Amino acid sequence: MGFERQVVFANPANRQEAEEILMAARQRWPWCIGKVIDSPIFAAAMASQELTCYLWDEKEAELEKLHKTLEVARNGDLQRLSLDFPRHRFAWIGVECVGGTCLYDGHVCENGRVIEQVSPQPDGHVRLLRLLGFSIDREFAPFARGFFETVPTMEAL
Repeated sequence: MGFERQVVFANPANRQEAEEILMAARQRWPWCIGKVIDSPIFAAAMASQELTCYLWDEKEAELEKLHKTLEVARNGDLQRLSLDFPRHRFAWIGVECVGGTCLYDGHVCENGRVIEQVSPQPDGHVRLLRLLGFSIDREFAPFARGFFETVPTMEAL
């Protein structure tokens, strides 16, 4: 059984900034699921619905539409969002797990610029989150099934 999801992290200084970032993200991406993470790091996190294929067996057209929407968000929208919060960094991280092996890829944006990109690798999320000032282990709850507790829906697209 596999697992696939896209998650954006930001490094706010306090809960008010975290809520402001989440509100701005929801305005850009109404399909995202936002959450303030308090432990083991303090972050604002926005996630796609779980993209794992078997959850979308009878909704292939909707899954394809979501993938296209995420591609646009990943390749431009995140940079524009980072312009609204120039004191913060944002990391877009994709995770894909198959047979117990997880690969993470993505990039970090700051003030409208991509400052680092990581191709798929087992510790890609650790490297990207380190650029936001976070120190995590390879096992990190936001990349686990159920953390964002959602049911696939396309109503927001």
